[in-house]
Amino acid sequence: MGHPLSRRLFLHRAAAASGAVIVGFDPQARLWILQGQAPPQGLEDLPALDGTLAYDEASRQAFSKDHGNDIRRQPLAVLRPGSVQDMVSMVKYANRHHLQVVMRGQGHSRTGETLVEAGIVIDSRTLRAVEIGNAQSVDAGPGAFLGEVYEAAFAKKLTLPAMPICTELSLGGVLSVGGWGGTSHRFGAAVDSVQELEVVTGEGSLVTCSPNKQGELFEMVLAGMGQCAIIVRARLGLVPAPSRVVLWDLLYDDLGEYISDQEHLVADGRFDHLSGRATRGEDGDWSFRIQVGTFHATGKEPDLAALEEGLGFRSRSERKRLSYRDYVAPETDRAATWAAARAKRHLGDLVMFVPGSVARDLSAEIMVALSKSAFGPTGFSFSPLNLARFHHPLFKLPTGEVAFSLWLFPRTVPAGEASDYAAMTAETRGLFERMSSMGGKCYIAHSSIRLSPTGWEDHFGPEAWRRLVDAKRRFDPNQVLTPGPGIFAPPSPG
Repeated sequence: MGHPLSRRLFLHRAAAASGAVIVGFDPQARLWILQGQAPPQGLEDLPALDGTLAYDEASRQAFSKDHGNDIRRQPLAVLRPGSVQDMVSMVKYANRHHLQVVMRGQGHSRTGETLVEAGIVIDSRTLRAVEIGNAQSVDAGPGAFLGEVYEAAFAKKLTLPAMPICTELSLGGVLSVGGWGGTSHRFGAAVDSVQELEVVTGEGSLVTCSPNKQGELFEMVLAGMGQCAIIVRARLGLVPAPSRVVLWDLLYDDLGEYISDQEHLVADGRFDHLSGRATRGEDGDWSFRIQVGTFHATGKEPDLAALEEGLGFRSRSERKRLSYRDYVAPETDRAATWAAARAKRHLGDLVMFVPGSVARDLSAEIMVALSKSAFGPTGFSFSPLNLARFHHPLFKLPTGEVAFSLWLFPRTVPAGEASDYAAMTAETRGLFERMSSMGGKCYIAHSSIRLSPTGWEDHFGPEAWRRLVDAKRRFDPNQVLTPGPGIFAPPSPG
């Protein structure tokens, strides 16, 4: 049944047997959409919808796992909304019928954050309109890819200030977890660019919020893991887009010199792009690089040698000159390759933010641990952040002036290797606990770490936790929204 026509014939016969008809094809999910099939038990008295509610087995299976390829939770149905009102109606329906709802974009979560057992998954990819309203902002639906938002901005010679490098992420997903990238030392997190949100609360109310209107809801939605409301539109601030970029690596052998220069560069902000990586060679020795970049208009390249003054690198790579558009979207092909390669593997990735005050000692420990590990990786990204640029309370970072993002990726074992998976999971947990004990904070969205409600309370800290608890009670009193992270109660087993 691999041939599309054979597959369609099979589905027509199966649909006819259940009273359903095929009404379309979803190219993103690669699924035929069935309609008319009798809804399963638990989905009585459904509201009228502009979109479709799929409850065939294929749709439910497709939304039962995420990028971690480990946890499985099968929903009752998948809503492909045709309007924002569909989302309002379905959340109100869930409240009446004691169901839970989660919104999902590309499913890049690692540990079931966008999964729900016997509930409703909202597929945000049908809401992806992008509109440039003026010279300062863009409005976009939650299912819009970052690349689509960038392209719309480019048409007006504008760009987003700080976003992850993978342009195939959905905007709603990024804003629900925080997001950051190679320009975050200047502009903070992705959520720091948001000017206004339109959301559906856990009670089913459609609310527009901003720093000056429903400010507490605004703060608790951004990087709030979908606990109080789901995003249906976001307005983000834009900045003028440069034409050209120069990227190159500053190379180091000495860990102390490497970290010292990173701290120096994040403080003075001389480069537009700043990231770093530690790499173990075949001989077991470690080397370090700081990737730096400068943005400029065509024909106005700055004095690059002057930008290197005062730094202690031993050598540098050749400089790479490229368009800003190519700089923004280098990972598209590789992201697709990653997804295919990792679909048959268990993940043990870990992303932490660690205080600058312990960066030297902690990175040295990590290098020793990775040298002994059977699960990799052979290096890790290690990039500085200016904490004064980050402003949202639920995007959790260490205290101090400078922190480092430390990304252990990829860490995988083949699916089905239970003993290796258990060993890798235990090792990842040990690294997480060690970095947490030194003041580090986990970026849950890209980490294979599961937290209990008590662990979430420790993660957010007393003040942010109090605010999130109060907001949950106010905006989602029936705990309808996003049970997957297990923030307020352990989710159903997967």
